[in-house]
Amino acid sequence: MPGSPNEHPPSRPAPRLRRRAAIALLIALPLALLALGLTATCRPRWYRPVSTDYARLHDDKRDLAALVDDIGAALNAGRPIQLQLREDQLNRWIAARAEMWPEAAVDIRPLRDPQLTFHDDEIRFAALAEHAGWRAVLSITCRVAVTGDRVLIRCNAARLGLLPLPAGWLSSLVTTALRGTGVSVEAGPDGALALHNDWLWPNGKRRFRLADLRISAAVVHFGLEPTGLPQIPAPPPQP
Repeated sequence: MPGSPNEHPPSRPAPRLRRRAAIALLIALPLALLALGLTATCRPRWYRPVSTDYARLHDDKRDLAALVDDIGAALNAGRPIQLQLREDQLNRWIAARAEMWPEAAVDIRPLRDPQLTFHDDEIRFAALAEHAGWRAVLSITCRVAVTGDRVLIRCNAARLGLLPLPAGWLSSLVTTALRGTGVSVEAGPDGALALHNDWLWPNGKRRFRLADLRISAAVVHFGLEPTGLPQIPAPPPQP
């Protein structure tokens, strides 16, 4: 049926308006990608990984050997042991891992320059990710809880530079970080990752478990206890 003489065809954007919209999109898209790239590659101020301190390497080796001996002596004697480690000491050991135990150093490529920080019951692992000349700081913040036969790791945040990563990536990031360490990871409650709390101390082949863990500013406190045999109470602290 022919239209009424008063009817008009539907209005359409003028060609000039469409061209302006296309130009604005062509300008905005590269700017958005540039902002995203700068956010991802921005180096956080707190990321300050340490290098191998050769002036302290001898003392660090001695301190690590003493720690290993203390743990082995307690576990092989059937005694629990309480320990605390400082953030700065751990990071020096990590930085010098190739010099301290070259046969057991874990390869974390394409990550390098790892750093651990402890604060408010959280552990933050950060490292520099490299790919095809592109660099960005990858960080994962987790809470760790000991619940009997399991150690639960709950990932609270992950970032690439200053860019937050989707929550679904967190579990895969931690699983990748643990790959090659011989630690098996399972799905735990509320999205946590569960590690079986049963470990083998290599010197003496003594099985043990993580009894407790507490994190304060720049220090981690934890206890180890042997399993499978009756325990001997730890000696009282010296006055």
